[in-house]
Formats: sequence, C-alpha cells, structure tokens
Amino acid sequence: MARIIAYLWRKKAELLLLLITIIILLVGLELAVRFCLFSQSCTIETIKQPGIYAQLNDDDFWYFKNLFDKSFDVEKEYTEDEITGEFYDNWGLSLEPDGLLGYTRISNITTPCHETSNLGTRGTKKYSLKENKLIFYGDSYVESNACSNNTLTAKIEKKSGIDTLNYGVGGYGWDQIYLLFNETYRQFNESKNVFLLGGISDDLNRMLLKAKSNSPKPYFKVEDNELVLHTEHINESDLNQYFREYKVKFKLYGLQLLFSKAGKARLVDMHNHLVSLISLLLDKVIELKEQEELDVVFVLLYRENEIMDEDNWNKDILIELLKEKQIDFIDTQECVLNYYNKTNSSEGIYVGYPSHPNSLGNDVIAECVIDYLTSTGRLS
Repeated sequence: MARIIAYLWRKKAELLLLLITIIILLVGLELAVRFCLFSQSCTIETIKQPGIYAQLNDDDFWYFKNLFDKSFDVEKEYTEDEITGEFYDNWGLSLEPDGLLGYTRISNITTPCHETSNLGTRGTKKYSLKENKLIFYGDSYVESNACSNNTLTAKIEKKSGIDTLNYGVGGYGWDQIYLLFNETYRQFNESKNVFLLGGISDDLNRMLLKAKSNSPKPYFKVEDNELVLHTEHINESDLNQYFREYKVKFKLYGLQLLFSKAGKARLVDMHNHLVSLISLLLDKVIELKEQEELDVVFVLLYRENEIMDEDNWNKDILIELLKEKQIDFIDTQECVLNYYNKTNSSEGIYVGYPSHPNSLGNDVIAECVIDYLTSTGRLS
C-alpha cells in the first residue's frame, strides 16, 4: 500500500492533469448536449430521444417529447405516441383542446375513417338519448386503431344489436376516463344503460402525469385521503403555454446520454402512490354508481406484448382492488388467450406500433364483452 501511495504521489502532476482533462471533457459534453437539446439548429436525432433523459411516468419525458417534435402544432393536431395505422395517421382531425380533459373529441365530423356522432363519440350515425345503450369510455384501445366501421364499439353494436357509444380517446389515463364519464353520464338518464370503463395497464401510470400526448392533462393529488383535482395548468386557448412555462428538473444530460439507451424509458417505482390514486378513484366510481343507480363495468384491455405476460403489477393491483371493492369487470386477456389456443396462433389480431387490436382483434374482444354482458343478464 505504501508503494502505491508513493507511486501516486510521484505521479500527482500527471494524475491532476488527467483529472482536469476528464472534467473539461465532461463539461464540454454537457454544454454540447444541452445546446443540441434546446436548439432547433441541432438536428442530431439520436440525442433528441425523450427516454434518454426522463422516465415514461415523469412529466419531463412529455416536456422533451413536445420539445423535440416540432412537426405539428399541439393546438391543431395531436399524436398518440406515433401509433401507425390509417386512423392514427390523422388522429387529431376529430380532437380539440378542452379545459378539463386537455383534449376531447369533436361531434359531427364527416371525414371518412374519422366520423363522429352527434354526441361526440366515434361513429357514423346519430344516436338518441332515450334508447338503451352500451356506453364505452376508455383510451386508444376503446377508441380503436381502425376506421369507424371496424372499431371495438362498432363490432359490439353490430353483434349485439344495441347502440354502443365510443367515448374512447387515445392517451387518456384512468383519471381522464373517469372525468369524461362523470361529465357525460347525466345526459343518458332517460334510458337504461350499461357504462363500460376500459383501458390498458399503463393507464394507471398516466395518472401520475400532468401532460401526455403533447397536451397538458388533469391530475389528482391525494390530500387528507381525498382526491383533489388540478386543472389550473391547462389553458384551453393555448395548450402550449404549459410546455413554455414548464421547468425541467436539473440533471446532467451528458452523463445520462452516456449511460442510457436512446428511447428506452424507465418506469419509476411509484406503487404506493398509484395504489392510493386508483383506490380513491374507484371509490368515486362506486359513490357515483350508488347515488345515480348506474350499471358500471370495467373492461381490462391489453397490448399484444402483455397478453402472455404473467408479471404485470398494474393489472394485478387493479384486479385486486376491483374484487375488493366488488366492482364488476371483464378481463379480456383470457378471451384473447383462448383465441390463440383455438387457432394455434398468436398473430393476426394486432396491428401497428404500439400494437392495437385490428378488425379481427376487435371482433375477438367484442365477443368477449358481449358474452360477459349476456351471462350477467345485461344483454338478452
């Protein structure tokens, strides 16, 4: 040890020079990366990947996503995480800014593939408020990566003969799904309806965010074991205001670039907070259900890579809470697996990236929903 110390002492000048050189290189790298990140004149796409610098359930991720993608105006067009498919190629056509939800669907759109109803749902016809209906709220898996006649709700409507409204909106978390449900259910009180609330496991993580899909979104905070809604950061007339005023967390971007993989977002461990959020949100659904005598059923939907996955914490905790609170739900995973076993194939029912059910996939899931509703006496 003494020899090593003596050697290092003799070499102290060289070591000091090496240390200074490393510091200069790291400072230079940090300055160069910062310049490239925040300058429009830098076009190095491999550096401009949100997942290098922030986690998917971190607001910084969506700040960077908005910063790096200048191909559209957030107030005029939206993208649902670069999903491919005919409908999502022009996704924003039927959407508009909304002070409560961030963005919502426009009524009476007649553009082929993007048609919307008089009630602001995906669909090609006008609906009466008085007839019994299935009313389906959710994310892009309810909205569907398909043109109007091949959506999940269109399949359910055709197979069941019951009007089925599609209130699915891509990018929504469980918080937005609940808020849209809470805002719209009253108009249907003249008829007997089943309200379906559907989404994928990631919709739980979206409850942590203040922004998603290049738009600010509502979020809840838990205060004294109550959910407190926050929408003050949403300016309906200028959605970009949120991103202009957003303060990104301090971090060493150069080091993150060196030790991260481009585009690979990491999820932070927020399990306890998520459990509180979704548990209290389910309590709100129960309260609404009991006060208004509503028939509410949750529908669990899946990305293609999740169908075979037995390790899905979000799904497990949601199912556990739904059972604990005695809320009816449909788990479509088993239906898709049964289809795989029946056809000896795990291909052909998903499309695009990230994978959404195609027309055949929507058929499979529609049958699953109808079978459950029939077996529970909700459909004859």
